Amino acid sequence: MSLCEQLIGGNNLGAKQKSIIDRCTASVYHSYQQSDYQGEVPTLQDFRAELLKQEEPEAQEIALAIELFTNGSLNTFAKRTNVDTGSRLICYDILDLGKQLMPIGMLVVLDSILNRITQNRAKGKNTFIFIDEIYLLFQHEYSANFLFTLWKHVRKYGAYATGITQNVCGRPFAELYGADNARKQ
Repeated sequence: MSLCEQLIGGNNLGAKQKSIIDRCTASVYHSYQQSDYQGEVPTLQDFRAELLKQEEPEAQEIALAIELFTNGSLNTFAKRTNVDTGSRLICYDILDLGKQLMPIGMLVVLDSILNRITQNRAKGKNTFIFIDEIYLLFQHEYSANFLFTLWKHVRKYGAYATGITQNVCGRPFAELYGADNARKQ
């Protein structure tokens, strides 16, 4: 739901949109779940194709709204990942995503981290998370809320999170206190 809200650009989906999104998500994941989560993971492109099969005009509107991110020029997260998510060490670099993709990219990465924590917990493994330039995650409402929730839950799942930044306020020291004070520091 959060990803769709972010893609569509609205803050709140209506009850009809949420029902359609839920139905299409369940439909797209049905065969993947039936095969014990083996094989090809459904993509955002698969989700849009399922939306287009629906009769409701709201489904067509959602499909149109996410087209830019599934089949258009911002389709970076619409395809299968090229990240080896089975690797022991995973590093996500979201610096160059750009303004349009940054909030979506942060949601995708944070969700991936949460999934990995959950998988490691089931295996009895601890997870260590290091987030460099963490202040960037607080610039977008969805990623800030997700990070807040993640931070509260990680310790219960055998994970340890560390946030790293040189920019606590989100603005350079010189901007906050003037260039003269920055040179003195």
